Formats: sequence, structure tokens, C-alpha cells
Amino acid sequence: MSQRKRTMISTAEGTHRAMQMASANLQPEMKLTARETELFNLIATSRETDTWSGNDRMIASQLAKTYRRIEELNRMLDEEGYTQVNERGTQIANPKFAALTQLQSQVQSATRTLGLSASQRALTSSKQKSRNDADSRAREVIKKVAGNALLA
Repeated sequence: MSQRKRTMISTAEGTHRAMQMASANLQPEMKLTARETELFNLIATSRETDTWSGNDRMIASQLAKTYRRIEELNRMLDEEGYTQVNERGTQIANPKFAALTQLQSQVQSATRTLGLSASQRALTSSKQKSRNDADSRAREVIKKVAGNALLA
């Protein structure tokens, strides 16, 4: 009989491990700004906590920077518009729009590399969906009790 690769989430040991892992604060692999750290945390909570390797955290750190850059370019495009007038008086596409498109391609690539695309998250797989749900519930419980001095 083959051995299980991971502890079943439906067991007491599995539930305990899920709580431990969900309370673990994954750290980026490079220095990030406050906004990039927020984005990194959003990325890190998109997958079961104990599946993140150092390389995955590096890619997630770079992805957080890319998201922040996309936010900046979107703000600039909102101010400047999608078109500009060049030195000859011809209306052209704002070069920032091309940069934005390139960054969005980088996001798609990094998302696939991290296994965070919709198809890769296997949300239709009942086993992984159960694990993802348990991880999410554990994070919610930890967040609720963090503000309660009696339980913290």
C-alpha cells in the first residue's frame, strides 16, 4: 500500500498543521516597499501555505513589484491618456500603454509559473478544494482571534 504524501486535512493532525501553516507569515525573498509587501501577501495567500519554496517566494516577490508597477502605469495613463502627440503633431499611442501590456504578460507568466492560474489551482478537484478551503478557514480564524486579547 502506498503512503500518503501529505497529512489529510480532515484529521486532527491535518487541522492542527493547517492552523500552524496559515499563521506562518511568508516572507518575500527581496526588499519590498510597503505596497509591494501588501501585494506579496495577497499573492502568498492564493495558495496553500506550506507549498511555497524559496524560489516560489522569489517569483512572488517579483510579481508583487510588477503589480505595483502596473498600478503606477495605470495612474500615469489615467492622467496622460492613451494617446500622445509626437513632435510632428501626429497622434500616437502612449508608450506607457505598451509597457503596461508587457507587464501584464509578465504577470500572466509568473502566475502560471507559481501555479496560480485558474486551471492550475485545481479548484474543481475536490481534494485540493478541501485543502484550500481549510487553509482559508484557518487564516480567517487566526485573523479573528488576533484582535481578541483573551485568545491571542
